[in-house]
Amino acid sequence: MKRDFLSLPLRGRLGGGGERSGASSALHAPSPPLTSPQGKGTRFALALLLLLLSAFAPAQSATRQIHFRAIDITVDPHGQPLAAYQFEFIAPQNVKLVGVEGGEQPAFAKAPYYDTKALSHDRVIVAALSTDAALPNTATRVARLHLEVIGDTDPNYQLKLVVAGDKSAKAIDAAAGWKPSNIH
Repeated sequence: MKRDFLSLPLRGRLGGGGERSGASSALHAPSPPLTSPQGKGTRFALALLLLLLSAFAPAQSATRQIHFRAIDITVDPHGQPLAAYQFEFIAPQNVKLVGVEGGEQPAFAKAPYYDTKALSHDRVIVAALSTDAALPNTATRVARLHLEVIGDTDPNYQLKLVVAGDKSAKAIDAAAGWKPSNIH
């Protein structure tokens, strides 16, 4: 009579050849009871505790709503050709930077450089350089920042233009600003 491996007793497969080992006998030990000797009283207390904890859960989730927003960063080079820029963006702790995309002009359409580790912090430095022949000389969107905002209040962002430069690598007088993006 040929026996299937799966039909052999468990102890024979684990211990090898039908002998019992410590591992196989531990597998056959009875499980401890899932309730304590008090039984119904313990279950009632546990159910009451879960009910109380769940009563507070909706209040916490209502105040911790997550929204995604995009803001446009603009640089105005005051009539001079803008070939490079660097800015620092600071947001409060309830804001996380989740993405950066390029600007509207072909010279800055490619995503700018930034520290990817800074995406999870409240501060990021963003920079770009263009060698295009056609450089913008009026206010232009140079980047769009995508943000995850926790809560319902509008955060207070800080933007500092560190430097702006022309095609000969000379610093130029420029101003930077931000506004909510009109993408949906």
